[in-house]
Amino acid sequence: QDRLERRNRELLALHTAGLDVASELSLEIVLNKVVEQARNLVGGKYGALSVIDPEGNIKEFITSGVTTEERAAIGPPRVGHGVLAVTLIEGQHLRLANVAQHPRSAGFPPNHPVMRSLLAVPVTCKSPFLGNIYLSEKLDGSLFTPDDEETLERFAVQASIAIDNAHLHAQAEEIATARERLRIAHEMHDGIA
Repeated sequence: QDRLERRNRELLALHTAGLDVASELSLEIVLNKVVEQARNLVGGKYGALSVIDPEGNIKEFITSGVTTEERAAIGPPRVGHGVLAVTLIEGQHLRLANVAQHPRSAGFPPNHPVMRSLLAVPVTCKSPFLGNIYLSEKLDGSLFTPDDEETLERFAVQASIAIDNAHLHAQAEEIATARERLRIAHEMHDGIA
């Protein structure tokens, strides 16, 4: 009974988070909401979403749970070495109790908050977007569980749909702008002729 009630709460939270993320059409807002909702769903203290370019380099690294000042002190995102590369490049899921004990751990940059635990899943989209969701440190001090990983995996699917929608919306706006410019150019040309 307890497990069923917990599962129902998780599904309701997933539904609510999915609706919140899907309600936006701006890619920037969607990406920020994805990080926030992922943190809320699993109870993570810190969250991040990496956006990867086609060559596998980090194009954007959106964070949650750190202040703007803390983020600036950390500096630019790493290029995807160490543990992040496991999810970033290889597309694997990670659930670690202690990042430093992973064989590929390369440490954290100066001024980085202390982070031991890590939960990471890829976000697989149909659009050119490639990315990963990272969560670190549960708010209650516990470790990430298999249930947390399943929840984040399910949310990553919803996030990918919202990201694809935002990407398609941006493309539609670009096409509409290009058509309007072409129409104006034709009118000007016809008027001059």
